Amino acid sequence: MLLESDGLKKSGRSWRRSMTRFLIRSQVLMCALLISRAASFANTIMYTVVDMGALPGGHSGLFGLNQAGIAVGWSLNSSYESRAVLFGQGGLWNLDTAGNTNSSQARGINNLGQVVGTSFIGPGAEATIWSGGAASTLGTLGGTESYGLAINDHGQVVGSSTTADGEARAFVSNGNGLTDLQINGIWSAAYSINNLGQIVGTVEVEEGVFRAFLWDPVTGYHQLGTLGGDSSYATAINESGTIAGSSRLSNGQMRAFLYQNGVMTSLGTLGGDSSYAYGLNSAGHAVGYSTTADGQTSAFLFRDGMLFDLNALIGPGSGWILDEAFAINDLGQIVGTGWHDGQRRGFLLQPAAPSFPGAEAPEPGTWVMIATGLLLIGARWYRRNGASAGHGCPSHRKDAASRLIPAFRQRKV
Repeated sequence: MLLESDGLKKSGRSWRRSMTRFLIRSQVLMCALLISRAASFANTIMYTVVDMGALPGGHSGLFGLNQAGIAVGWSLNSSYESRAVLFGQGGLWNLDTAGNTNSSQARGINNLGQVVGTSFIGPGAEATIWSGGAASTLGTLGGTESYGLAINDHGQVVGSSTTADGEARAFVSNGNGLTDLQINGIWSAAYSINNLGQIVGTVEVEEGVFRAFLWDPVTGYHQLGTLGGDSSYATAINESGTIAGSSRLSNGQMRAFLYQNGVMTSLGTLGGDSSYAYGLNSAGHAVGYSTTADGQTSAFLFRDGMLFDLNALIGPGSGWILDEAFAINDLGQIVGTGWHDGQRRGFLLQPAAPSFPGAEAPEPGTWVMIATGLLLIGARWYRRNGASAGHGCPSHRKDAASRLIPAFRQRKV
């Protein structure tokens, strides 16, 4: 029995030595594979940039986007006057062909292809709908100016217009004149409307103090509050009622926010002291722009609780600097304005295929952390089993790898 016991001890020690060697070799091999994988992911391109082009004046910008990927904005003509343009259907199209405007700009497009914006005619401005090759101005609330800022799939337009006494008021229109939303304040503007007729915007409640608002066709006007500062601005609302915008903090800095179920949540920044959200899709993914740690401005995407610098998600040799993002659709396409070859240009970001089905590419640092975690598992096993006395196989333990592997990392908010 003594000989049998000694044999079991020797057998156990031999088994542990073999397992230790196997684990160490496996971890080293895994580290090499993961670090190699990290290097390949370092060059992953999550978006491709589509240049919208420009009219002969060379500069352009995009503000609106529908679910079909058709975008609208502005471009300079040969006289360097801004013209409302549509990008899609094989090219860039000048919407302002009537010849009676000083300039124009398109701000939104619905899923029927109706475009809303503003035409500057003489000394004034008028909210305008472009549809079927024709332009229709919507008039004003009695003043000399109105600005069309958004349109839903029912053709309802929202924006801001001056009244006869020169005050600016948020309005809604069904295509036949403007209706004042009757929001009390010094100045107000409506920036977005969903298909339920819910409208968001901003009202100046006292000199220099602004508040984001929601206007509901059933329950009426609601102020949304702030992130601790004196002002807030609501710029987008989706079909589920999630709202995007920006607000001042108590220290005066600006922060992009999402507003859901009565709660306003900061989206953080890209390392700088301010951020602004402008576009929102059905999934609650928001786009906008933020200052960075070096004081520059960069377009961002917010999704899954994280803020991403869009310049880090395109090819490093693209030649683009993406300053501002203004709209995102349910396909994940994004439009905005940046710089390319020294010119101000509108861009459309087209999502690239993920690196493997159903997953996004982690940062290289994440793979290194995974490898480190696996090495720690092996070392921990060796300390507990390989270097200790005992008999037979180690007891079965719950795999700890799932607790050690970190989640996909980007800029945390």
